[in-house]
Amino acid sequence: MVGNGKRQAGAGAHDGDRPSEKRDPSRFRSPSSSACKGNHEVLNDTAEFYRYFDPTSHAEFLYECVQQAVQHDLVEEVALLRAHDAFVTGVDALFDMPQAKVELLWRFLHQNQGKLSNRARTTEFFAFTETEILRIEQLYDQAWEGRRDVPE
Repeated sequence: MVGNGKRQAGAGAHDGDRPSEKRDPSRFRSPSSSACKGNHEVLNDTAEFYRYFDPTSHAEFLYECVQQAVQHDLVEEVALLRAHDAFVTGVDALFDMPQAKVELLWRFLHQNQGKLSNRARTTEFFAFTETEILRIEQLYDQAWEGRRDVPE
């Protein structure tokens, strides 16, 4: 440690205590057994470097992640699920469609801010009239009503 309390790059916790150990290659011994090839055995006492591990920054980061998940991500996910359920219920009340087709319709509307694209109108959902498409888009908007203002 330097006298002003700041750490220098590469400075260990006890560099000032034993400066000769820092560069002394005799501190390490290569094992002779072939089972430990590439490993080295540390001969000096290094326990003080690991004894007082401070996980404060890790705990703070984890807390921030959990807080983000609870306050934002879960709120947004619940809003999405409620809107989805309201939309599916509305579509089921109006049309007799397979569930996979309703899910596809939801994804198309969700990707295009509640509007069905011209390609989707002419390919997957060509059987719908313009009035039915407008009603489906209204159902989508109604499903999101009051839920779009969730925190980002």
